Amino acid sequence: MICSQLGLHPITEPWNELKSGTRLATVLRWFGFRTLDARFDERSGWDWAIDKGLRLLRTPERCNNPVCRRVLFLFGESYRHDRLNTRTHDAMRELFGTTSLRALQHLARMLGARRAVDEDGESVYLPHLDRLALPIAFLHGSKNRQFLPESTERTYHLLCRKNGTCLYSYKSVPGFGHLDCFVGRDAEEAVFPWIRGELEKYPRP
Repeated sequence: MICSQLGLHPITEPWNELKSGTRLATVLRWFGFRTLDARFDERSGWDWAIDKGLRLLRTPERCNNPVCRRVLFLFGESYRHDRLNTRTHDAMRELFGTTSLRALQHLARMLGARRAVDEDGESVYLPHLDRLALPIAFLHGSKNRQFLPESTERTYHLLCRKNGTCLYSYKSVPGFGHLDCFVGRDAEEAVFPWIRGELEKYPRP
């Protein structure tokens, strides 16, 4: 199994912590919203108005793509622009779509707890680490700001202590962010061979 970018201990940057702390997803659900859309409709005056507001946000990388601004607002820094080629960057409107507010609300609970919990905030996963006594290869971009490397590092070390080191491996990819490890310009050289090697370690059923 490949576990990419997120383990049992979600730890994020201050911007995402601030958003989860405001319970924005919960408030929007109270007002009847069920989803949010990362896509940008050029024909929609509402979408243009939202984009003008998002332009005011301070961003780590300047970009004129409205979809990138929406992705940054909804999820945080999901990719590093210096790791994308032009075609992939232009295709972001096809890679991102509608997001469930219920899922974002659940994620906010986990960010607040700094561990995996169920939808009601109950710790139903960590007491059963023995169920994860199976081969897992953890992968994390060293520059991932959406979920910091500590997210998977903590899970990796916890599982090694619980179930033994022979089942688990860990790879940090220098200079890569969250999605870059799969859609980044150099992923086929920096990441894919390692993934293939991990998957081929064990016989197929």
